[in-house]
Amino acid sequence: MDDSHQWMRIMNQALSYFAGQKVEGNGVKKLILSPLPIATNFKKAHSARSILKRNYTYIDVGGRVANVSLGLTLSAYLAFGLILSLLIYAFVGDFTPQIKEHVVRDIYGVDVVLKTEYAGFIMSMLMMFLPLIFMLMICLSSIIREMKLAKRSTAFRFHRQRREVAMCQWDEDLLKVVVTYQPWEAMFAWVEDKNARLATAAPAKSVLVIGGTRESMVGSQWVCQTIPALDKESAVMEWEAIRSFMEDGVREDSELTDHPPKMTMQRVMEDYCITSKQPMTIFTQKKRLWWAISGRRLGVLLYNFMMRVERQQDVVDPTFEAWSLPLSDCDSQQPSAALKKYNMWLKRNEYAKGLNIQTIGDVKDKYSL
Repeated sequence: MDDSHQWMRIMNQALSYFAGQKVEGNGVKKLILSPLPIATNFKKAHSARSILKRNYTYIDVGGRVANVSLGLTLSAYLAFGLILSLLIYAFVGDFTPQIKEHVVRDIYGVDVVLKTEYAGFIMSMLMMFLPLIFMLMICLSSIIREMKLAKRSTAFRFHRQRREVAMCQWDEDLLKVVVTYQPWEAMFAWVEDKNARLATAAPAKSVLVIGGTRESMVGSQWVCQTIPALDKESAVMEWEAIRSFMEDGVREDSELTDHPPKMTMQRVMEDYCITSKQPMTIFTQKKRLWWAISGRRLGVLLYNFMMRVERQQDVVDPTFEAWSLPLSDCDSQQPSAALKKYNMWLKRNEYAKGLNIQTIGDVKDKYSL
């Protein structure tokens, strides 16, 4: 079968979506980036936060579940519990009368303490600290739940030479990670407006969705990674970082990474300034101190801890490990003829005029193979 016809067959199976299209459903507008991941004429994100690992052969994308906002939530719980405990203390007052002593007088007329009962005092103290203890239990439960999610969180692996994507997902029925392989050019990807949170807890206005379908015991299931972004342009730039790797590979050794960068308070403050459109000078020493003690510092520590937990959960699958190995140049797959033609036409026409994937319209309607 001709390469173009084979590609068209894959596209027909992909619900007829096509890069460049703008679709709307349930009040949500989507900009389609793939199937057929054409060039976007956007710069790639300088430090794509969705990429967890990058070498000359593949990149790992998505998978993270940690968020700095967890620290803010836990700090709020603890503060609420502490306030309730202090209110109880203020209402009850001194607890020492709860200590009871049994006193007798000896033959010399001296009072002797035979026994001291602390039960009432201990119960009173427990009642006072009960709200704080309860909130501590909620916090511990939240951390355990996040660790469980982190252990089940998996990334997508994009293999440049094979031009395939390994979609890893935790299967609740099999209780293990299941890997589904899909051609790179048949992957679904789009950007949509959606309120979310960045890993730094800063508000995000858009998300990049990358996914596909896999067959399971209950039929076809949707598998995806949802990556928050500041806005649509930032989301497209995240996608362009992935797309440029699959098409061009690693251009500089500085792009290589074996693990995502650690979360820092500096990064949290920078994202806040970007989203609020304010300069970094707003962070005085007092404000930096308040941000540290209000839960963001705890959130940063929890984020880095959860990311370590997540990175330890490698997919144990001989097939996946063999698939991840590099190929020789003669075995490496090449872009489809359709992708080459569309990129050539766009470069000569729309992109030469300064347009980009947001403004070119439906490419399939403009150019037919």
